[in-house]
Amino acid sequence: MLNRDKPISVWQAGIMVFVLMFANKILLLPPILSLKSKLEAIIIVLISFVLEFFLIVLFLYAKKKFGNEKIFEVAKTKFGKGFSIIFAFFCAIFFLSKALLLFGVFQYFLRSVMYKDASNLVFLVCFLPVASFLAYSGTRTMARTMQLFFPLVALIILFCIVVGCFNFDGGITLNIIESNHFLRMFFTHISAFGDSLFLFLISDKIRIDKKNKKIFLILTLMGMFFVCVICLVYVFSYANTTNLYPFAFLELLSFVKEYEGLGRIDIVAVILLMFLSYFQLSIYLKGFLESAKTCCGIFDEKYYIILFNLIFIFISIFFVKNLENTLFLGEKLIPFLEIIPFILLPCLIFFAKKGDK
Repeated sequence: MLNRDKPISVWQAGIMVFVLMFANKILLLPPILSLKSKLEAIIIVLISFVLEFFLIVLFLYAKKKFGNEKIFEVAKTKFGKGFSIIFAFFCAIFFLSKALLLFGVFQYFLRSVMYKDASNLVFLVCFLPVASFLAYSGTRTMARTMQLFFPLVALIILFCIVVGCFNFDGGITLNIIESNHFLRMFFTHISAFGDSLFLFLISDKIRIDKKNKKIFLILTLMGMFFVCVICLVYVFSYANTTNLYPFAFLELLSFVKEYEGLGRIDIVAVILLMFLSYFQLSIYLKGFLESAKTCCGIFDEKYYIILFNLIFIFISIFFVKNLENTLFLGEKLIPFLEIIPFILLPCLIFFAKKGDK
């Protein structure tokens, strides 16, 4: 069988993490948070990113401690094959749920701004084949594709942020929020974070040393910074009219939709979101494949891709078919799965000893 999963460079790994930093964070998350708590939404995002950065640091620690072993190998050696299979099963559910949330949010966005009469099946046909091909092509092919488009992606993000900064209205106030309400909001919206778990699944394919560790951290922090700035710009611009501007990233360009003879320039935000969604969905699918191989054995990945597509299509058509069901998935179900990256994974790494390899 052709070995497609060749090692990737630290630049490529950093770019993949940069892409993951935007997953499920720059469309509906800022409007939903700011609708409930105004400026406190930024605090929730910052705290969540602190936890996300903890996962990045934990990954670097695990690389130093266990070398190129994947997290499932560490779990198998320390706690046995049964625990490793159960852990991999829940990781597969985690990435499947994240992919469903991403697709549900993005197809709602496209249906709202462009394709009002399109069904879920149309978006499935457009997105799943591309994401499946990227995931099946291997980690290096995915990483190289993202590396190719990275300059364009970063340039568009900067353009949208700069344009959005000219739309501040200065009318936001910081209200006192009760601690129990804050914790409840934090829990229900943590589902947009924890994606760095993917790094632990492809640890054997990433080569990081002391010389290039800074590049990896810089790209990671850059992605976090951009997301925080987007949230901040949106909250300051639309704090009092959140219900009228439901898509955070697109709304950064809303007051300059047309500029002289250029036509609608907000199309650049739509193009960026499409690129990011393709890349993010392929990463989630790859995470599902790595987990499924641990659960069911080393078969050709095409069988796991078929399995993922069948489950994904069934749930998308019959369950996650509108915004209400998508938000229920993101606010009620996925937060419980966040136990995997933020609690179970750190415990596993800290309790496993280097000598257990």
